Amino acid sequence: MSGPSRVLIGVSRGLFVVAMVLSYLTPSWQYGTFALWPLGTLHILHYDYAPGALMLLPLMVAATWLLGVLLGRRWRSWRRPAWWVVGPALGFGALTVLRVWPVHIARTAFVAITSVGFFYAIGLYAHTELPIRHLSAALAAVMVVQGVLAVAQFALQGPVGLQMLGESTELPSAQGAHVLLVAGRRLLRAQGMSPHPNVLGGYMVIGLLVVGGRVLATKHRLERGLLAVAMLAGIIGLLLSFSRSALLALSLSLMIGACLARHSLSGSLPLVSRRWLWAAAGGLGLLLSAVLWLRLSGLGNPLEQASVRERLEDYGLAWTLIRARPLLGVGSGYYIAALWAAVGNQMGPDFPGFRTVHSIPLLAAAELGVGGAVLWVAMLLAPAAMGMHKGAVGRDWELLGLSAAFLAAFAATLLDVYLYLPTVWWPALMLGSTVGAWSRHVSQRPYDAY
Repeated sequence: MSGPSRVLIGVSRGLFVVAMVLSYLTPSWQYGTFALWPLGTLHILHYDYAPGALMLLPLMVAATWLLGVLLGRRWRSWRRPAWWVVGPALGFGALTVLRVWPVHIARTAFVAITSVGFFYAIGLYAHTELPIRHLSAALAAVMVVQGVLAVAQFALQGPVGLQMLGESTELPSAQGAHVLLVAGRRLLRAQGMSPHPNVLGGYMVIGLLVVGGRVLATKHRLERGLLAVAMLAGIIGLLLSFSRSALLALSLSLMIGACLARHSLSGSLPLVSRRWLWAAAGGLGLLLSAVLWLRLSGLGNPLEQASVRERLEDYGLAWTLIRARPLLGVGSGYYIAALWAAVGNQMGPDFPGFRTVHSIPLLAAAELGVGGAVLWVAMLLAPAAMGMHKGAVGRDWELLGLSAAFLAAFAATLLDVYLYLPTVWWPALMLGSTVGAWSRHVSQRPYDAY
């Protein structure tokens, strides 16, 4: 690779990491960080958008990268192991686009197609240019900021004054899932700069696992120390989110990850390090158990009872749509509209409206058909399946951490929907970067260090 190409690729990587961190620290591209210093107004499908100056970052990433490629950047191919994940990812995205038709709601179709395009673009870029160490650095920065904000929000029981950047204005008096009822007292769950506490918890879990793999892999003490501090902030943010789905996801992924890593634990670390690792895992397990007990023991209070009742009702409604159209589904993004068409006339005049089912396999089966659910599950379980089949994951700490993150994402999506690709942009960034980094790592090890 020539000198100018190397410089351009380096600039592109730096801009990408900055854009990734800022994206994880804003709940929406329509307001907050990416709406600062507006450049004008765009009218798209009867909606007005005012992109800010920072929205130029993705364009700058693409421009510098493409120019670097034209000047001689060597292309990185996909080796056979990468297709364990890349194949289902491509299939899920393609099925999402195909099931947009026939178009019933133009904006719904636009969002689904744009999200899939973004997912593909991020995945391609990450496969070519995003080593796991860079992904770990970005997620570590996010965990530090989100963890500090989570502590401040929980201590204040309200926002810290960053509404201009997109911070939520929720208070303990609010109704809904942002609030816990503990011993008769309403407590506001921390959500950092995320749109919901569950989103904060889920992203902290994925960050912890990816960064944890890098901590065990790196030989540099300074890097290990900085990443360990970031993990501490991530653990605090996770605990203060009080997210059941995130806590269960972390517990499951740690247990399965430990099974995959049993050979590494016995051979690649000295005895003292192994003892410290198991002690840390035990302490984290106790913390997770305490917070889970707090959430699950509250099932007798009205807030938790309502949450569980609504989830069960939504599962039944989703199953109604799946049975009606098991092969093709109702179409990408049309879940709510399909419920109104199917059972809306059975609801009374005071019915507040349908909710999206909190389970991505069920939602994918309802919208894309059973094949969509199979592709989704295959994409997230393939890394662990490859590790069990080949025995390779347990000998590579970075790959182990990333594979555990896929497991955690799968477990979380059994109980939540914030990673569902066709409806919002966050999944395209998170899934695209992790799929791309994983395929890069398994396609060419050791990868280049520039």
